[in-house]
Amino acid sequence: MSQVRINIIDIIGTPNAIIQKFGNQIFEVSSSYLNSGASIVLDFQGISNLTSGFCNASIGQLYSKYPLIASNSIIIENIDSSSVWFEKIQDSIVLAQNPEKAVIIDNAILALFD
Repeated sequence: MSQVRINIIDIIGTPNAIIQKFGNQIFEVSSSYLNSGASIVLDFQGISNLTSGFCNASIGQLYSKYPLIASNSIIIENIDSSSVWFEKIQDSIVLAQNPEKAVIIDNAILALFD
């Protein structure tokens, strides 16, 4: 199996991985490689800002669409495992793997505004 490095900054064109649109771009590029049987390395080198929205649209969506291969075919690099960013990435994976948890969180947030 081949491995493809995806430099996040090169795809989104900015060090700010902060909007869902950018996450969707990473999802689309990554999906094409995963569909062809390659594994991917998501390289966050040079990224200055990262949001949950970006993580959910990119990594979370990949784990939702490819639940059987994601953990073996997606590698994340250049994120400090003690950082808040790493937490956001892990949260997006957990929510993708446990959609019922996402519904509970969404309902709790909506209840705040009732």
